[in-house]
Amino acid sequence: KNHTIRSGNRWKVGDWFSPRIWSGKPYRSPQTTIYDDVEVKKVWDFEIGEEGRFIGINGKRLTPTELEALAGNDALMYQDFLRWFQYPKPFKGQIICWNENVEY
Repeated sequence: KNHTIRSGNRWKVGDWFSPRIWSGKPYRSPQTTIYDDVEVKKVWDFEIGEEGRFIGINGKRLTPTELEALAGNDALMYQDFLRWFQYPKPFKGQIICWNENVEY
């Protein structure tokens, strides 16, 4: 996993991120730390537009190949990625990246 995607717009380069997962039902169970805190190296805006008409990074529409790379960098298969974000439900957030080698 090279990055994570979170809703909102609060992250910036140089922040520290604590990778965690829910141990059970989200928001109703304890969180488990999955590895050490990491420094945020890169941040991009990420959006799924109304009715899924647009999936983009920093306002640029992604190609299917770019979407597969994005899903892979988030440690998901393409279809799992779409399900996770409840595509075509709109979403606005950020890609929080701790791997300097990732580019979009």
